[in-house]
Amino acid sequence: MARRFDIMAEARRVVASQNRWGSRIVDVAHPRAMNRIANTVRSKGGKKIAVDMGAKQRDVRKSTKIQPARRRRPLAAVIWAGRPLTLIAFQPRQTRRGVTAKAWGQRKLYRGAFIATMPTGKRQTVARKGKSRLPLKTLYGPSVPRTVGRRENVNFFNRIVRDRYAPEMRSAIRSLDRR
Repeated sequence: MARRFDIMAEARRVVASQNRWGSRIVDVAHPRAMNRIANTVRSKGGKKIAVDMGAKQRDVRKSTKIQPARRRRPLAAVIWAGRPLTLIAFQPRQTRRGVTAKAWGQRKLYRGAFIATMPTGKRQTVARKGKSRLPLKTLYGPSVPRTVGRRENVNFFNRIVRDRYAPEMRSAIRSLDRR
């Protein structure tokens, strides 16, 4: 499951206030501004999502991709994709009763779970499926796309777009006007 956040803003509002530039400069400046905003959404959003999930920013950044705006398609998008992160990514601690991990920002006990080194050499937080030694079930925490889709995070991204569009557009127009 992937979440896509499209960065759309209306160029006419900013351009109308600065009427002296031609449409050619605006056609080049608008995608530049959209791409800058997409980078801002990825960086600030990644920090917020990492805090919400209780994960590292590196894990969130790995599952993030930017689809840049172009002149013919002046719409940038930030795409978050990926499966839920394994519980080993959330600072697990082996205890007598099981494993505690800090998924979703709060430490929780997973009874009967333990940290094991798998045959591939990776460490995993696992639990037994039944009474016998095998099979083992890998335990998972939150996923990046699901966390991104929460209403508070979408509102956060919209606020970034709203606040950053006019300054980025002005900066892009000024940069092109200097040429």
